[in-house]
Amino acid sequence: MLARAFKLRCQRCGSEHFVEASKPGLLLFVCPACGAHHALVLDSNLDMRDFRLLDVAEAVPAGVYEVVDSELMPSTLREVLSRATLHISPEDAARVISVARRLGLLRVVAG
Repeated sequence: MLARAFKLRCQRCGSEHFVEASKPGLLLFVCPACGAHHALVLDSNLDMRDFRLLDVAEAVPAGVYEVVDSELMPSTLREVLSRATLHISPEDAARVISVARRLGLLRVVAG
């Protein structure tokens, strides 16, 4: 089957890239400029059916993690999030909260 070239614009940073695809189905495109992940869906004729930004979370390495129970350990999820977002950028703090929401640890309620 012949390959087809696409000019894709990153939906996060706006940079344009040429991508070549040779098979139909779901393909993953990672923007070289900002690292954003996108899904590219091609039909059997290699026509683009969908292109969208994916919200991804980096995986935690598999294994068992032990913590020492002490008074320094946070006792509530609010305290965990407070400590986790204390020394990081606002963008990374938003990602931490977003991942916690997707995992079902947080939910939005009317204030």
